[in-house]
Amino acid sequence: MAEIESQPPFSDASMQLIGKRLRIATYLLWLGIVLVLSLTAIRTYRQYHHGGAYDASHGGMSDFHNGAYYPAMAIRDGVSPYGSAFHHKYPVAKPIPAFSPSIVAIHIPLTYLSQQTADVIYFVLSFAIFGLIAWIATNESASHSALIRSNRCFRSSLFAFLFLFIVASRGGHTTLLNGYFTPIIVLGTQLAFQYSNRLPWLAGLGILLASGKPTFAIPMGIILLARGNYKALTIGVVLALLGGILPAWWLASHSSWSDLFGSLNVGQKLHMEDPRELPINTWTRIDLSAIAAKWSGTNPSEVTQLIAMLPLITFPLIALHRRRLVGDSEGTVTCSGTIGLLALLVTLYHHVYDALVLIGPIGMIASELVLRFLNGKKTKNTDSQKGAGLWPWSEWSSPSLILFAILLSSPLWNYFSSEILLIRLPKLPWLQDSMTSFNAIALTISLALLVMSVMQESHRTVAKVSPTDEA
Repeated sequence: MAEIESQPPFSDASMQLIGKRLRIATYLLWLGIVLVLSLTAIRTYRQYHHGGAYDASHGGMSDFHNGAYYPAMAIRDGVSPYGSAFHHKYPVAKPIPAFSPSIVAIHIPLTYLSQQTADVIYFVLSFAIFGLIAWIATNESASHSALIRSNRCFRSSLFAFLFLFIVASRGGHTTLLNGYFTPIIVLGTQLAFQYSNRLPWLAGLGILLASGKPTFAIPMGIILLARGNYKALTIGVVLALLGGILPAWWLASHSSWSDLFGSLNVGQKLHMEDPRELPINTWTRIDLSAIAAKWSGTNPSEVTQLIAMLPLITFPLIALHRRRLVGDSEGTVTCSGTIGLLALLVTLYHHVYDALVLIGPIGMIASELVLRFLNGKKTKNTDSQKGAGLWPWSEWSSPSLILFAILLSSPLWNYFSSEILLIRLPKLPWLQDSMTSFNAIALTISLALLVMSVMQESHRTVAKVSPTDEA
């Protein structure tokens, strides 16, 4: 895709002043990162989880223990982490749900360390992966903006901002506190979307990482197919199958395939029967199926939620196909990337921390707004071709971009849907349901706005090609 270079609208004197202010801002942002990391580490230590059932007052590294460390140890020992034998043999609350064995098996090296040592290493690794996610998002934003690309201060400030945005957000803080493998899933999704055409092998590796959770793998495969990312998708599917089959074969060799599949059913059934996981009770879900269940007072089965995904994802897929026709079939900050990520989140089972996949679009919008503020103009600061590139970011007004950024960021910063505040609100069903539905509604509105923008642009393009013009 060709780029149109934008000339920086700043004089040398202005650039020196702006550079000085950005360097100060960068130092302050890094100070914020250190402060947030320190406070999170202290909280994790004070609320450390020593084993067994989940306790909100002792959630420090609980997800790592129950969902990664001991399940990986079980696979190492040839014990299925999905069945009751796992629950009885290891100090865990219950078997794990139907995660791919691949996402569990990658933690096996940590099982040769003591639990406490593995906790520290995993906490640091999670923090580092969040930094890598922010770095990749910064580079993608820079690739679409000559102003960011040509100025190191802009890039440094944007990177520090995104890093702080991640670790200070509700999703980032909770992930570091509980030790969930969200950073791996988010990184995989980012790689799959961003490098699907340029580096299909890297995108395939991303699909392997993200496929650890079927609720990511299923819609992601459909979305990448609609964008025409066939090579990356093929590589990713092969890697994901190998990543799942090899550990499964190891487990089956210690029992049988029928026992393994039986344990999978046990683990998933126990997971879905947990009152905290029921759609009607959840305060963390951001998909439309959960919201519909909440307001209708029903608890749909997994099959029902999967079937419901199909009509929900139809219009986003049509929009992705149209974007593909104008050359927009890669990236996370592009129109197709943002539509794909939003469709991934709202059409099937996802939680607030999964919204960290939107860090790329959020960073792009933030950089665009800052650059508009600095040059005192409302003109675009991003490189784009008509009908492709970053459209419609560069065409939207600043108030529209601010509103859109708030909608995208709501799951990561909306603490009104968190347990700590919900228990302090009046026990009114309509109020509780409204607070816990806002995040999904905000993301759905964002998705609808982009899809409608693509449809309108397509109609305008078609209208320009009239029979008279062709003659």
